[in-house]
Amino acid sequence: MNSENFNKIAQVIVPLPVEEAFDYAIPTDGVDYGVGDYVCVPIGSRREIGIINALSSSSRFKNLKKIIKKYPLPPLPEMMLIFIRKVSDYTMSPIGEVMKATLRGFNEEMLIETTKQYQWNNIQNAKMTPQRKKILQCFEENDFNILQRQQLINYASTSVINDMVKVGLLRETMTQCGLHFPQPDISFSDISLGHDQQKSLDYFNQYHIDNHAKPFLLDGITGSGKTEVYFEMMASLWEKNPEKQILILLPEIGLVDQTIRRFQKRFNAQPVIWHSQITESYRKKIRCGIIDGTIKCVVGARSGLFLPFKKLGMIIVDEEHDSSYKQQEGIRYHARDMAVLKAHTENIPIILASATPSLETFVNAEIGRYHKLVLRERFGEALLPQIHLIDLKENHLQKGHWISSPLIKAITETAFRGEQSLLFLNRRGYAPLLLCQGCGYRIECPFCSAWLVYHRHDEKLKCHQCGQSSKFPEKCGSCGATDKFTPCGPGVERLHEEVKILFPHLRSVILSSDTQENLDAFNSLLRQVHSGEINILIGTQMIAKGHHFPYLTCVGIIDADLGLQGGDLRAAEKSFQILEQVSGRAGREALEGHVYVQTYNPSHPVMTSLAQQDRDGFLEYEAQNRSDAHYPPFSRMAALILSCEDEKKLAEICRQLIKISPPAENIQVYGPAPAPILMLRGRYRYRFLIRSEKRVLPQNYIKHWLRLIKIPKDIRLHIDIDPISFL
Repeated sequence: MNSENFNKIAQVIVPLPVEEAFDYAIPTDGVDYGVGDYVCVPIGSRREIGIINALSSSSRFKNLKKIIKKYPLPPLPEMMLIFIRKVSDYTMSPIGEVMKATLRGFNEEMLIETTKQYQWNNIQNAKMTPQRKKILQCFEENDFNILQRQQLINYASTSVINDMVKVGLLRETMTQCGLHFPQPDISFSDISLGHDQQKSLDYFNQYHIDNHAKPFLLDGITGSGKTEVYFEMMASLWEKNPEKQILILLPEIGLVDQTIRRFQKRFNAQPVIWHSQITESYRKKIRCGIIDGTIKCVVGARSGLFLPFKKLGMIIVDEEHDSSYKQQEGIRYHARDMAVLKAHTENIPIILASATPSLETFVNAEIGRYHKLVLRERFGEALLPQIHLIDLKENHLQKGHWISSPLIKAITETAFRGEQSLLFLNRRGYAPLLLCQGCGYRIECPFCSAWLVYHRHDEKLKCHQCGQSSKFPEKCGSCGATDKFTPCGPGVERLHEEVKILFPHLRSVILSSDTQENLDAFNSLLRQVHSGEINILIGTQMIAKGHHFPYLTCVGIIDADLGLQGGDLRAAEKSFQILEQVSGRAGREALEGHVYVQTYNPSHPVMTSLAQQDRDGFLEYEAQNRSDAHYPPFSRMAALILSCEDEKKLAEICRQLIKISPPAENIQVYGPAPAPILMLRGRYRYRFLIRSEKRVLPQNYIKHWLRLIKIPKDIRLHIDIDPISFL
């Protein structure tokens, strides 16, 4: 349908917090407007870039503003538009916010220094003049790849090229000048897979073509070679469809450098990276390469889901269990779940890879909703490490010390053999709080219901909730005493202090988000660890997953019980995952690995399952507990979080909300209750929790409920579907 003849109105989604598309009049400028086109539209006194969502012949509004112009770019693919709408509906986020994520990195500057490129379009019975035959010859000599305008001008005039575009023999698009993205060579490296790896690859090759909508769980123990398997899956896809694009999602940008190096080794090219620390100029180039299809693989963070791929062929979610995939601000979505939704929408295969699958994914594989590919042996000569539980009720720690005698002995023996040790403590800073010995005063964040954490390396107190920081106090704010503050509990900085006292002859470093200035410094330190220059590595969860250190054979877990505290329904699952992952850093090559777990509760199911290396037994135990309690994944949950600077006003609105909550079969509403972190960034917070049967989506209930009341403007409401944090 030609919009100039049949449609006068375009519904445009703009990247603003709006719930629906805006109607605009299509100008009579001779330009053909279609769904997915990038357009410039007026919003008040400014201009915004938007995407045409639909075309129509009429509007319920009068005196519509006109579209200012259309950008000379290929339209956003239809499946991407459908995905945007689905994300908006599922997460209950304004569709304009989802479009904002899609258009991130796009602005009018992208179109500066652009050039036209062409693709051959064979049309039967088309008249082939001598000049047109020269153009055909040019494409034949270049294997019918996409060619730049300058290449064609060497064979025929501009008028001939324009004429061939007009009759349809050439497809014309715009691309940015000077862009070059290396193409992966699937035949570059000859990989020898193990039995389980080859079996998984064969299964994938057999089933992914006929049943794209069914995800694959690549379930492999730590060090089993999951990355090698999904690289070969990618090679299989590219062998059949070289034009396809692949997205690899990682939970931490710290894993990107290692993945790039392994990709380079396999395909003799680097994938494109996408995360928060890349520059805006590079972000624009990436968008151009993705739009025109010259980028074949993107490795990056969860926001990569919203890139406008021309021909997306596969999605891989590495470490699929990781809670970092859940975005807690803005659009509250879980990247793993939205990746599954995207793959289903695009009808393409998706690989969920993990050594410790989330309970949701584990259950889906057990009931047959997902294909299950199992790797139960470590790659090459490596064996699983031995797990040793250190009962701290029997092995008492000295006052002010955090490393037990058995662990000190193990580190000493490891260093004597010339091997590396890793000490894991999932607590940043020097100490979780400062206590005045004079009056017992604890320093709290002025904007949050949280203690300030002492960071000795820069002599500051920091709030790990809002980022507020202050200098170390000279005197107590309560009793006025000086030099009375004492640190309570250990953080990685305090642990490092103890390591330097115990092992002054060994080189030790901290690896956490506080101690690394930027991603380059982080990667530089990782390479030093990888080469064996570091003897003892001390770190937080940043080092718990994905990293491969060939000389690391001893892992010490300092406070294994830390994650079991609190009221999180997933506390046991998350604890097991992080402990299993960090244990998996030991003995990943031919050297024997040992893991020492310091705990006050060695009989806890998390600890016993870890020691027995019985992951499936733990997951089955946890699944039964969740099923009995009617918790996800055997039900659905959603949270309403309301916040206000005035707690009394907030509490009153919450009381009104619960009074008007409509009764519904198979849905329970709990609350309101003050959030565990009552104040965050200067605002009081109350929570509701909605639980529904698995077959019932709570979104419709929430929409109906919220229509019954008008929330005051000074009260913010956040909706969190499938929450994983209950703070």
